[in-house]
Amino acid sequence: RPTGSQEPYALIFDCQKGQTHEAGVGIHADGDEGVYICGFAGFGTRRLSGLRFISQLKLGQVSEVNLDLSYKPLGLLPVFGVALKNSYKNFSYWEDGGKTRYNGVNSRAEVYFEDSRLVYGNARLGFAAEMEPYEYYLDQTMQWQGWDLQSRWFSTFANLRYDSFNERYFPTKGFLVSLDSRYVFGGYSSYLEDEDTEAGDFYVGDVPPYSVGIAQTSVAIPFGSHLVLQPSLYFGWQTEYPGRMNFMHTLCVGGTLASRYLDNQLPYFGFNTGFQACGNFAASVQVDLRYRITHKNFFTLRTGMFQDKDKITDLVKTAPTAYAFGAEYGRKTMIGPLTLGAQWCSLRGFSVALSIGFVF
Repeated sequence: RPTGSQEPYALIFDCQKGQTHEAGVGIHADGDEGVYICGFAGFGTRRLSGLRFISQLKLGQVSEVNLDLSYKPLGLLPVFGVALKNSYKNFSYWEDGGKTRYNGVNSRAEVYFEDSRLVYGNARLGFAAEMEPYEYYLDQTMQWQGWDLQSRWFSTFANLRYDSFNERYFPTKGFLVSLDSRYVFGGYSSYLEDEDTEAGDFYVGDVPPYSVGIAQTSVAIPFGSHLVLQPSLYFGWQTEYPGRMNFMHTLCVGGTLASRYLDNQLPYFGFNTGFQACGNFAASVQVDLRYRITHKNFFTLRTGMFQDKDKITDLVKTAPTAYAFGAEYGRKTMIGPLTLGAQWCSLRGFSVALSIGFVF
């Protein structure tokens, strides 16, 4: 505040020490994962430097316990951290024209460096070791169930995210670019299979090296004060036959949320529930035309398509694997966004999607 009766005035800033820790609880419901809750506690997360510890618990169809301990030095040095991620997942998905039921436990330990100086994003590089001590598969041709304490995967990973959207759910300006990539350089698996392997026939051996990842870009283009055009593009790849990879790394398409069930899940609103396992390359495109009715109410028309191919050139040379059209009503509420949508997909037909609460 300025003080004094004449120039030059003195300017006084009144500062108050901010909160260094944070915690919260959330609940979300939608037609894909059902109802799930999440608890979060962060210690030292708002300090400019020093130790930070984050713990997160999620209970639902996908249940997770994540722990993250990091140190943020002063100056230009990057953040150094270690993370432990454990999950239990229970879902169904489509593969080779049939439906497969899966539930299993995945455990992952990471060591990473992170540059968090970006105003609108961050970059992270690291090393990971993971295993799946329990798995259960059931489809039309085979069943696999049991404990497996031998299978393991070792990888390096890189994550980059830049997000300048002015809000998360109904942005009117800004853009987003992200990249999540992983290179598995070694490991061992007790249920490897080849493309020519007979159904239910597995063997043990060293995991072949492979690369997998997804990239995304999205931009909000305003037309006046009420209308926004938002195109989004997702692209994913995997360099190995899925039966020789860690299942959690498998490239797939479906659902309204990226990486909900598997690490490399591309969203596609035409499959508003579950997902479909893909070949070596996949891409999904979505174009939203959103109209702001009032400050808290929105109406969206959307269209999109997805491609699932073994050759990258076929993504642009061949007809879409599926395409879809839809409409959605959205409203901002105290407990998070409420959305109700209807869509038609060339592969799945007509469906309805309902979601309420913040997504986490």
